[in-house]
Amino acid sequence: MSPDTHAILQSHGLTQLAVLQQNKTKLIIVAQDKEKNKFVVKVFTTVNRFLLKEIDFLEMVSGTHFRYLLFPKLESKGENYFITRYVDREQHTRDSILARQWTTENYRLFVRGITEFQEIRRHKKYFTFTERIKGFFFPALMVMKNYGWIAGKLSMTQKWTLFRLAIFNLAGSFFWKKVLVHYDFQTTNYAFAVPGRQEEQKMSVLDMETGSYKGDAWYDLLYYCSIPVVSLYDWTFQKELFREFIKIANPGGRGYLLVAHVRSVLLAVQLIRYSNFKNDASRQEIYFRNIGDILLNTSKFNAWFIEMRA
Repeated sequence: MSPDTHAILQSHGLTQLAVLQQNKTKLIIVAQDKEKNKFVVKVFTTVNRFLLKEIDFLEMVSGTHFRYLLFPKLESKGENYFITRYVDREQHTRDSILARQWTTENYRLFVRGITEFQEIRRHKKYFTFTERIKGFFFPALMVMKNYGWIAGKLSMTQKWTLFRLAIFNLAGSFFWKKVLVHYDFQTTNYAFAVPGRQEEQKMSVLDMETGSYKGDAWYDLLYYCSIPVVSLYDWTFQKELFREFIKIANPGGRGYLLVAHVRSVLLAVQLIRYSNFKNDASRQEIYFRNIGDILLNTSKFNAWFIEMRA
């Protein structure tokens, strides 16, 4: 623990319990006070936009009632840190989320939480012009960014299909409704909160350092669904979330346009996952099959989409 972090904890009467994350830019720890109340302390090495962005968001939502979402309560802030109440929540990995026993109410709550999150109006003052443009075209930009990782394994027909989908998403971005997007809905950032005796269950949202301003309504859902390393044909809970999202959300597009919209965003997400496993050939191969065998094959993707909606 750095002297700076130790001084922060001491000034607030807190004792460190565990380190949740530590890298060159920040340290996140769980601490408790004398009454055994738990808190999360996030300390940045320097004052930056990400710190200010997250504090601004937490202050913005502090006075708002959410039916399906639970954000950590901001308790204190300083020049390079802030402290929030600890939220008791389910803990899952990319593997354990597959073994979770989902219920119909779980699917409904999960998707309702996403749609409620999308409706939050976020200030854009902490987002640069580049971040605003990036959010507007994010899926298409991610396809172009990660294309190099997979190009050598694709046929000319597959490459043409990939570029056609990227162009479709790029053009569609001017017409689809833009919503608040988290961009990093990992199992650690979007999870079922453990309710108290008198409380209803809600979805807990963490890590609001969002790197881009607004974006595609499908992105967060498909990003989360792609966390488990499985074939698209083996989607289980993801299939139910997909159906629920189409049923209660207004994700943009109908008929062919909806199919192509989903396909273009899912392609971006699967390419991101593929590039993340560049040192794990077996897992990377699963994402490659999803991309090459399904997403870049029109007839197979259409059949998959119909099955998802059935």
